[in-house]
Amino acid sequence: MSILAIVLLLLVGVVAYLNIAEMVMIDLYFTSFNIPVWLLIVGTLLIGMVIAGLLASSVIARNKKVLKDKEEEMDRAEAERKESVDKVKQDAETQIELQKKEAEIQRLNAKLSQDQSGNRAVPVKETKVEVPEDNHTWVETREEDHQTRTKKNPR
Repeated sequence: MSILAIVLLLLVGVVAYLNIAEMVMIDLYFTSFNIPVWLLIVGTLLIGMVIAGLLASSVIARNKKVLKDKEEEMDRAEAERKESVDKVKQDAETQIELQKKEAEIQRLNAKLSQDQSGNRAVPVKETKVEVPEDNHTWVETREEDHQTRTKKNPR
């Protein structure tokens, strides 16, 4: 782009140099005057550059505003994405904890059923009643291989 500008400036310079001695009359509605052609060419070039610069700066300012809006939108989207990822991670961790607890419950249930099936050979509660001569009733209870002897008063 800058090479093209340099080439155009050189062409304008050459045309202005070739017309350095020639004068041209400019007639504005209320006045007229004579100026050299090179001055008219350079002046027109400078006015064109100023107009192009103003137009370019307005386009640049508009593009900067659009870019800023898009960056803000991207920041909001990134924040939403992070929030979603954190929520998914938290949900996954909760799900893992639930699965661990369910596995623990299943393990405990299996152990409980195993303990219950293993204890079926020995009755859970056995009661034997003895009536001795002293008129007291002795109740013997057997619970899971533990024996207790309780003295009951007569009725």
